Amino acid sequence: SNGYYGAFGAHHTAEDNLDGLRTYDPGMRQAVITAQVTGIEALRAAGATVEPVRIEEIPSQMLKDLTALQAATITRTNGAVTLADLRQPLLDYQSAAHATDVAMQAAEATGDVAAMQSLAAKEQASRDAFYVAGGLLQNGYYHTIDRVFTSFPEIAFAGGKPETIKQGEDRILHAIADATAGLKP
Repeated sequence: SNGYYGAFGAHHTAEDNLDGLRTYDPGMRQAVITAQVTGIEALRAAGATVEPVRIEEIPSQMLKDLTALQAATITRTNGAVTLADLRQPLLDYQSAAHATDVAMQAAEATGDVAAMQSLAAKEQASRDAFYVAGGLLQNGYYHTIDRVFTSFPEIAFAGGKPETIKQGEDRILHAIADATAGLKP
């Protein structure tokens, strides 16, 4: 972090102590994310069998963000677009992701490397479903349609353009279906 340099020019970051971290990161959310990423990198460096990913976090975050996005979209389009078609596919994705996470935890607990590798391949296929080679509708520089600064970026950044929202909704529905299918046995 940039930290606080103080009156005497001494650099102190929020990471220097837990009280500072609690002040600058209420709920320790950024600290947890940083620890997860650090853990992934450490396991990669150590040649771990699979990344410590919990795939259910993806649909869970999307579901958390959906209601606010629906409200904004209804407002922007004067009720013409509700995004109601997204909830059930996301719940199906969350269910498949949860089952995958439970299976991965069991494989990790027993040291079943073959099962871990098989499940990790499914997780990667599920994550890959959200990659669009041509980029986002509004910005070809970004290629992940599940999250860029916010969930559902193609819809969130469409403004009040119903045709762009519909196109973004169709693309994310297709990706969610592919992500769910990637986790199925």
